[in-house]
Amino acid sequence: MTFEIEIDEKTDQAKNVFKFLDQNQIKYNPKKLTAKDAAFGIGRPATDDELAEYLNRCMLSETLDLNKLIDETKS
Repeated sequence: MTFEIEIDEKTDQAKNVFKFLDQNQIKYNPKKLTAKDAAFGIGRPATDDELAEYLNRCMLSETLDLNKLIDETKS
């Protein structure tokens, strides 16, 4: 049986849930947000590490030159 539960892991309630699961040897697999999730605001707010990963990926990716793109569409 699989359950999907959304909790904010920073809260005391979440810590209690994780503690309960550990004490009862219940397996759980927290889903980390991807940079894409953070970019589109999906799920919980991104952590500082997730946001840093997203910003780093943005800085390393190719950027579009909007002026060049506009000129090409005019041609």
